[in-house]
Amino acid sequence: MAEAWLRRWLFRGSQALAAGLVALIVAAPWLGGDPNGNARARLVALFAHDTTLRRTGLAGAAGLAVTAWIFFQPAGRPVRPSRRPPSDSSGA
Repeated sequence: MAEAWLRRWLFRGSQALAAGLVALIVAAPWLGGDPNGNARARLVALFAHDTTLRRTGLAGAAGLAVTAWIFFQPAGRPVRPSRRPPSDSSGA
């Protein structure tokens, strides 16, 4: 029970972090930033104007989302066995 809870929250947390990173990268050009300002303003300006950094950030967000799907996705519904009775070895 605890393992399912942990997997579910790790999955949701990873997906939320990936979505947040995408949102920050998309919003960076509108936030502006000052290349001569403090460290936060320079970082925003760098993300707003550097295409390679933005693409790398988007690739990192995609990698985080894929990692969440592979490792943390909660188990799906159990597979139901078929309802047909097994045939015997004589073929009848």
